[in-house]
Amino acid sequence: MDSPMADPIRILLVESDGIDSSRLVDELSDATISAVPTVTAVRDRLADGSVDCLVVGSPLTADGDVGSVLETVETDSPTVPIVCFAEPDELAAAESSIEYVAPSRPGSTAILAARIEAVVANRRASTLETIAQRTADVATDGVALVSRTGHVTDLFGDFAETVGCDHDDLFGCPIASIYDSDSESELESLEAVYTGDRERWSGKLVALATDESVEREYTAISVAGDRTAVVVHTVPGPSDRETVLTDHLIFESMMERLPISLYAKDEQARHIRASNDQVDPPIETPDGERLTDPEQFLGKTDHDLFASNLSNDSYADDRHVIETGEPIVDKVERYEPADGPDRWTTTSKVPWTDSDGTIRGLVGATLDITAEIEHERESERQRQRLEEFASVVAHDLRNPLNVARGYLDLTRQTDDTAHLADVDDSLERMQRLIDDVLLLARQGNAALTVSPISLQPVLEEAWSHVSTGDATLHLADVEDLRLEADRGRLLQLVENVFRNAVEHGGETAIVTVTVEPLTDDDGRGTTVGFALEDDGPGIDPDDRETVFESGYTTSEEGTGFGLAIVEQIVEAHDWEIDVGEGTNSGARFEIRGVDVVDR
Repeated sequence: MDSPMADPIRILLVESDGIDSSRLVDELSDATISAVPTVTAVRDRLADGSVDCLVVGSPLTADGDVGSVLETVETDSPTVPIVCFAEPDELAAAESSIEYVAPSRPGSTAILAARIEAVVANRRASTLETIAQRTADVATDGVALVSRTGHVTDLFGDFAETVGCDHDDLFGCPIASIYDSDSESELESLEAVYTGDRERWSGKLVALATDESVEREYTAISVAGDRTAVVVHTVPGPSDRETVLTDHLIFESMMERLPISLYAKDEQARHIRASNDQVDPPIETPDGERLTDPEQFLGKTDHDLFASNLSNDSYADDRHVIETGEPIVDKVERYEPADGPDRWTTTSKVPWTDSDGTIRGLVGATLDITAEIEHERESERQRQRLEEFASVVAHDLRNPLNVARGYLDLTRQTDDTAHLADVDDSLERMQRLIDDVLLLARQGNAALTVSPISLQPVLEEAWSHVSTGDATLHLADVEDLRLEADRGRLLQLVENVFRNAVEHGGETAIVTVTVEPLTDDDGRGTTVGFALEDDGPGIDPDDRETVFESGYTTSEEGTGFGLAIVEQIVEAHDWEIDVGEGTNSGARFEIRGVDVVDR
């Protein structure tokens, strides 16, 4: 059969001011785009089955909104994949299965094109899998997919050649018009399948365009909910049945080329096929065997391949699908590969049945969605930052502004310039708020420049940048501590912790800030980070969960953003930070996960 991406992708675009269709066509390798202005037009186009993917942007140029379009598709054509070109908050009420690309993301049009190609490839591959499962008892010469209205929507294999028609001419053609109308009862049976009145039909038909009036065997089966596969075939003899099963149950092109982990398992949940993507990157079994070839999967269950924290759930899912026949669709899972960071995947598993409907195992597909998960998290972080900035403008800046105005009015009324000092204090507080808000925004977007640095000079420089008054700095065994970090960001982190200690110590308190290395609990004294603590009033245990939130402060001098900036810098380095009680009841900040060098 053909590759799932052999024919051009047919895209139905709901007209939107946010999508440049010409740029989108340029980004796609092989696609046609039809634009429609209304929800009604969407419904009409979906009815003929000639759509591979629906693309919806925001805002729409005509009637309706994104939600009404999605509702129409989910009701009328639930198997048609949808890709939305909209921000996450515009899709809050949409189903979680809806694919989306945020227009604000750099290179969003190219990403949209890639997402369209991926969902269409996945849908076509899924359709091919279903056809293979349900025609295991026949040798397939070609397949035509037919819509509910009886029109040809897709072709695979040699179907066009077998019925004597041009490949392109068959698209959109009524399937019944291809055959001799004398076979009226057979055509009625075929129609009953594609209209949804029966599940399967097998019989003989004569194609009008062939040179000879030869009857051929056909099978029609319902696939993908709203489409029917019309299969032209010859019935195999016993000698070639094994070849048929090998060649048509497992699609070599899918296994070798699709960037999706595909697999088939028998009734004992043992792998009988696995795609190349299963070992990209390589995995390591609980027994220490490194798997780099999908052939190494054969005969093994997930218990044989993966650690128990992963295999227990996946094997239980396998047994559930095989024993109940109930599919598992789009289950999100976290995977820990032998090399590299954690990955996120979405997995679907469906039963594999023979011609009698008996479950013989399952077929599954796993798609890496790490980039999407990371994008969603970054979008959430950006949304939170925007809310924080709005809070500052609406509240935190308004208070000192009102104070300054009040003192200015009082100065005008009394001609007493002594009040201008209070105005100056308010303006300074506003400046600190603005500086911290801008810093928080820039920290979230700036890339790290990491290099080996000595910690002590950074600590001493940071201390010199802070108005410390009578406070003192005590450095304990950090003179030779070197670590991998972005020096500028680390300097800002330390400055903010120092400033927090001094501001919360009180006007009369003499604060001592101590910095010391942290060691692991492995008994070898391995340095894994550093701690900063003061002997001030400390942080109430009830407040330690919220101390890093923007706007949190117990000091009249504080802006409430200093520790939020600290946490952001820690997360940017993939470190961890905890707050607790110091030796003398002050605040203690422990930063772990640091890459320490030369110690």
